[in-house]
Amino acid sequence: MVNVRLKYIHRNRDRHGNVRVYFRRAGRLVRIREPVGSPEFLATYNKLMSATDGAKPSLGQKIGTLNWLVAEYTKSSRFHGLDPRTQRVQLLRLESACAEPTMPGSDLLFGDVQCVHLTPKAIRVLRDRKKHAPEGANNRVKALRRLFAWAIEEEVR
Repeated sequence: MVNVRLKYIHRNRDRHGNVRVYFRRAGRLVRIREPVGSPEFLATYNKLMSATDGAKPSLGQKIGTLNWLVAEYTKSSRFHGLDPRTQRVQLLRLESACAEPTMPGSDLLFGDVQCVHLTPKAIRVLRDRKKHAPEGANNRVKALRRLFAWAIEEEVR
């Protein structure tokens, strides 16, 4: 039997020894529950690949959205002036916030929301989604604060 490695597929073993399979690309992390190699698995994989085709599918979709603002920020000199590790961590935090659904079970993600509609209440929701990890919640708010401070200072429209 030939063992084929698919791009963007990651396997993790949980504490009980179960292997879990994830598709990770451009900030999206989706668990694939179908058995590896089955036709259902390949159909799910192909669907995820087509949904994320492009350079940075989770970023830069519509002008004025949070995804777009994050993409613009990552092109800025302020972002490139950060240490490479800090850049990576900040980008992961921002992409994590963009990947959060606006409401439980909703298909609309915070990244797809226009920035003018991101109220303090919306930021509190993003913070509170990390209440199980208080430092993570604080770091998410700091990353968003840094993003919006840059946007205001640069007068990003």
